[in-house]
Amino acid sequence: MTSGSRSIASSSIASSSSNRTKTPFPCNFPGKFPDDGLLVGSASITSSPNVTEPTNAVNQAIPTPSIYYDGRGEIHNISVNDKDRRLNILYTRKGVMRSGDLHPNVQCDFVFAGSVQVWTLEKDGSTKKTIYGPKQYIEIPPYVPHVFNFLEDTVIAEWWEGRDGTTSNFRAWFYKPYRCIVDESFTSSTRGIMKLFEEKNTNRIDSQDEKCSKSTGGMTWTLVVAVTGGIALSTLSFALGSRFGKGR
Repeated sequence: MTSGSRSIASSSIASSSSNRTKTPFPCNFPGKFPDDGLLVGSASITSSPNVTEPTNAVNQAIPTPSIYYDGRGEIHNISVNDKDRRLNILYTRKGVMRSGDLHPNVQCDFVFAGSVQVWTLEKDGSTKKTIYGPKQYIEIPPYVPHVFNFLEDTVIAEWWEGRDGTTSNFRAWFYKPYRCIVDESFTSSTRGIMKLFEEKNTNRIDSQDEKCSKSTGGMTWTLVVAVTGGIALSTLSFALGSRFGKGR
């Protein structure tokens, strides 16, 4: 981690869940989950009745390069390091949420633009909420339920590592109290679409449409996957140094 990055545990702008327990979404969210809190950070949390296997394609192999988009925005899936690691570039609209899950991996995120509030389940069963903005790094330890609540139109990079910083295969379980809120934050009937790209001999990455464009309120979001990947990796290299492939 670079000196300018902030982990959830050390952020100086973390806000307590005690003054933000009210949610506008119609989910049963009592505010504290003490039994689950005792299991946070351990594989034992997967035995909680609040933890469930995803019923969708979350744990299936994701083709790269590709773009997945739904009512929340877009996820650009890119392979790096000879395809042994997947890096996602996400654009998310203000007012919706993502995640509501937990992983056996360390989840790493870097904010390029916008603002996101990250919720994490704490050892006492409360929910800690931390706000991150541009050029800030986020790290969520294994087996910690979390939510990304987007306060602005936001662009982030996201990837997963083992505890020692090495490549780690992605897996997720849903944390039902959080996932319910995530699903209610956008029109859950909006069906997602996966757009695949293929590499041609010219070393270009093309698709039928070349570009994926979408109007987002006052902002026009147009990305070419090859350009996005180059810019993202260059920025992450500068911001996080030689983090990829090295231990923490």
